[in-house]
Amino acid sequence: MTIKQLLSKICPISMTPKNSLSQNIVNKEKVNFPIAIYENKERDILYPLIDFSSKDSHGVDVQNLCLVDFKGDEHYSGIELQQVFRNNKLQYVALVSNLDLSHVDVYSLPETNIVNEDYCKMFNSLAVYPCESLKANLKYGYKGLNASLSFIDKLGRHIEYDIKENTNILNNFGLIAPVGSGIKDPKFFPMVYLKDFNMVKQKGTEISIRIDNRKLEPKKLPLLCDLERVYLLRYSFNNLIREWNHNFNGVLEPVPIESSEVLANNCTYLLDKNEDYYEVRCVKNIVGSKIMSINFNPALPDIKALKDEIKLNGNFYLNADNKVGILSGNYSIERQADKIKITFTPKKAWQPMPGKLWVSTYKWTGEISFKEDHAIMNSQWHRTNNK
Repeated sequence: MTIKQLLSKICPISMTPKNSLSQNIVNKEKVNFPIAIYENKERDILYPLIDFSSKDSHGVDVQNLCLVDFKGDEHYSGIELQQVFRNNKLQYVALVSNLDLSHVDVYSLPETNIVNEDYCKMFNSLAVYPCESLKANLKYGYKGLNASLSFIDKLGRHIEYDIKENTNILNNFGLIAPVGSGIKDPKFFPMVYLKDFNMVKQKGTEISIRIDNRKLEPKKLPLLCDLERVYLLRYSFNNLIREWNHNFNGVLEPVPIESSEVLANNCTYLLDKNEDYYEVRCVKNIVGSKIMSINFNPALPDIKALKDEIKLNGNFYLNADNKVGILSGNYSIERQADKIKITFTPKKAWQPMPGKLWVSTYKWTGEISFKEDHAIMNSQWHRTNNK
């Protein structure tokens, strides 16, 4: 254990991320359920239960981002500047939050063609404003962040900031962004992994936040980050974003199994052979060089072949590229006659802010009814104990 990790355990003013809260699940011996869980064997088919949409959680391809929280304005509390890949080039979008975070205004150049549908899944209330005046810059170098933003808002006010770090940068770390913490009725699980995330140092940083030339004060984080005092300004320049398991109500088509790898829902299913039965060990979604995967232990069984009145429990964990166990949880499977009920319940992930772990308030339930040559699935995410 490093000195910084030790201090993070004994000193509440030091914030140091843990490498993997899911280590006990990740390192657990890989097993399969006993063959006694099955009672019949039909065709070698797979019912694909996992999907990872390769669009980011907002409906746009976010490459890099910077979030700035400030105080002193009567309307706004913070701005998220996004560098997005849109219309075959990098462009900028500014998301401005009101004081109680209940509403977001979205500003971008008209040519960016941002529409309400690009962001409506992620916010309870929003408005989109094409903005000819928007100018922005977002770069990351050996001395840290260099970011600027300028635009005229819906009230005719000039919003601007400039941020420039000038010292050796902090060690970057990864976390799942809490974008889903405020969603009341989720349509999917927003898996937004900020792989190279960091906070802006107070020492040596040049910062100016102004509205109509009135200087505003950046908020400061009361905790230490990597034993440094930092602002409540954070950024990430290597993001892996997926929409995990959209709510679904319809026909679940079986996919023939011809090898230990099966393609379905833009994912690769990696299968184990448990005597005569194929079981799902891992599901991967690969877009370019970025990989998101979910791993099961024991492997997910052949649900069509399960015995009646059987109940099974297991674990899962998610990886983002080479970052293992960024989120873990439990799954359950129960069969009653021709109906199967499956749940995925996230349990562990690292978050920088105090309070209830937001990922643990999500639960996915899929109810499957088997027909002669297909199945019907009704699945959705719920928020539980979201207080």
